[in-house]
Amino acid sequence: MTNPSDHREWHRLFNAALNDELNDADTQELAAVLGSSAEARQLWFLYHDNECSLAEMKPVVEVKSCSTGLSWFSWRQLTAVAAGLFIGLFGASAVWGYVGSYAGKVVTLLQESFESGPPPRTKGIPVEAGHWSGDYSQVVGEYRGVKPASGKKMLRFLRSDYEGKPTRDGLIGDVFRIIDVSGPECDVARGDACVSVEARFVSLPEGVPGPAACGISMHATDALPTPDERREFMEITDRPHAAAAGALHSGMTILATSVRNARIETNRDAWGALRGELRLPPGTRFLLVHLSLFEPNGPRAPQPREFAGLFVDDIRIVLTHRPPLP
Repeated sequence: MTNPSDHREWHRLFNAALNDELNDADTQELAAVLGSSAEARQLWFLYHDNECSLAEMKPVVEVKSCSTGLSWFSWRQLTAVAAGLFIGLFGASAVWGYVGSYAGKVVTLLQESFESGPPPRTKGIPVEAGHWSGDYSQVVGEYRGVKPASGKKMLRFLRSDYEGKPTRDGLIGDVFRIIDVSGPECDVARGDACVSVEARFVSLPEGVPGPAACGISMHATDALPTPDERREFMEITDRPHAAAAGALHSGMTILATSVRNARIETNRDAWGALRGELRLPPGTRFLLVHLSLFEPNGPRAPQPREFAGLFVDDIRIVLTHRPPLP
């Protein structure tokens, strides 16, 4: 039986781990707690899997260097240890029972590796659900030594502009997709629906391996954007910290926004992964997913920029029902 002081200490350790602020002593203490307490392991899984509230409070999250604090790899090691102990003690059926009681069913909204279907359109932000659209891009197989992260195909960004863009400047490759979440299988009206988006990126500026400056953003809306709103929507969502909420001119309302940006070291043989989450408020009917990538060390001219090697692949979008963090 635990007491309130135990819980307070666990929350302190878990929050420190999520914010990459654990020192060596805290890391050892966290490992000991996860190894000795089944209740702590259950709470750890909630913290690890349910980052929705954190994403809403801190819309822009930079992935910190692994040279300070608890690295991402170490964090995943702790989770793997907890998972192994959890399964060893309670068995697979108990694990699924636990997940079911806290998270409910998982709805796969999209699993994309560009193996089939039409190529992304080059019209900027889409105005209907069900397809990719954004800057100039092409679906390719292995390209200059870069192999797809999943399957035999991947998406390559070509330029930082799209057909009909009012101004031709730009440094970032963007691709968007609108997903309809108004169906009964999503059950957004419950107020506990959370969407997770994960994608893999590779950046080879001028053919030289380097950090992939990438981003995942999500916008929950109550309606589809109109063609006239494309530019207005892009201007709003490009504001610092993506502090975008409120109605556009035609009445579409952005109900919630989450943005995650990072620089991830990549090379031809190693894709970098980035993940973002957003809790969907009741009234959400559509989710606009925005993936972005650019060459942080690439040339600044001419405009629009043509990319030497920017790729995205293995995109997974899932919805779960989870309670808020304690």
